[in-house]
Amino acid sequence: MLSEIGSNFWINPADKYTYLQEVTPQSFGLTGSDYCFLSTCRSAISLALEIIELQDPNVSKVAAVPSFTCETVIQPFLESGYGLKMYGINAGLGIEKDGFLADLKESEVGVLIIHRYFGFDTMPDISGVIGEIRELGIYIIEDRTQCLYSDIQPLDADFFVASLRKWHGIPDGGILVCKGGKIERKPLDVDTELERAKVDAGYAKYNYLFHQIGKKDNFLEKYKIAEEILDKQSARYKISPLSYAMQASLDISSMKQKRRSNYVTLTKEIRNIAGIGIVFPELQEGVVPLYCPIMAAEREYVQKLLCDRRIYAPIIWPKPDILPDIFGSGSKLYLNMLCIPIDQRYEEDDMLRIASVLSGVNKYGH
Repeated sequence: MLSEIGSNFWINPADKYTYLQEVTPQSFGLTGSDYCFLSTCRSAISLALEIIELQDPNVSKVAAVPSFTCETVIQPFLESGYGLKMYGINAGLGIEKDGFLADLKESEVGVLIIHRYFGFDTMPDISGVIGEIRELGIYIIEDRTQCLYSDIQPLDADFFVASLRKWHGIPDGGILVCKGGKIERKPLDVDTELERAKVDAGYAKYNYLFHQIGKKDNFLEKYKIAEEILDKQSARYKISPLSYAMQASLDISSMKQKRRSNYVTLTKEIRNIAGIGIVFPELQEGVVPLYCPIMAAEREYVQKLLCDRRIYAPIIWPKPDILPDIFGSGSKLYLNMLCIPIDQRYEEDDMLRIASVLSGVNKYGH
């Protein structure tokens, strides 16, 4: 059982990378005419938008984005001069198909981006309307980040993008897959400053947790520095050699099994806790979860309760300032959702420890 659960992935300085597989789009169940690995998913979206504008200079520069999304997803659209058209995401992290399609028909949308959330097929209805969306002349980008390792059939999209670094401790990594044509402007340079900063932080956390070397504030400051470098990144870069080596050496089968097993253990233990709602109570075959998202009316209290016991449950995501106010069931996603770590770093005992802490949510008047 680890003393800390959650937060940034560490990197073991002693790890040797064995290249278990070549990394291609097929590694993630994707196909296309061309692809490239980049430093970030944000850069992958940016490059996709550049390709669209080269192919279609008259594309309408309005992007349809989900009302529940990340600021880094929105950023490349804004930087490319797009206006935003928000479409609703309901409390089950899905869309209302009829209203969704009607809104697109009434708008001037040129590009649509779609997520399937937390490894689950939260939008099973959308594949049935992809043909109608295409008839509107809208380019489709599917962001596969959160369902990267699940057996979820890719949409008939023009582009696929994903962040690799959400799943394990690589310093950087994103992918862009193009359905048709070539990617002419693949980045050639590596962001060596970012790679060094991420590795430095990852090593420091490992040494702190497993060898009691250094102080916690030290590795936290290193991660902060690395994130600041990432936030300031203005050019596009290709994935770093170390990140590619780590991805190629990842035991994907073991990772999938561990995440699924941890998810089942945790949800079994917490499903009857008052004040806690499991967003996805059942784990379907083929689903590889990114986190275990829960809904908590008193989220700040629950998060602090966990944090006080060195369990770090992130908010995915804070509402981006650029988005307008969101009302109805979808607003609860920003207000009440908390994500519990269930990844491959952890064992059954760690899940039982989390459950034990959550079982105290209703004590002391909460």
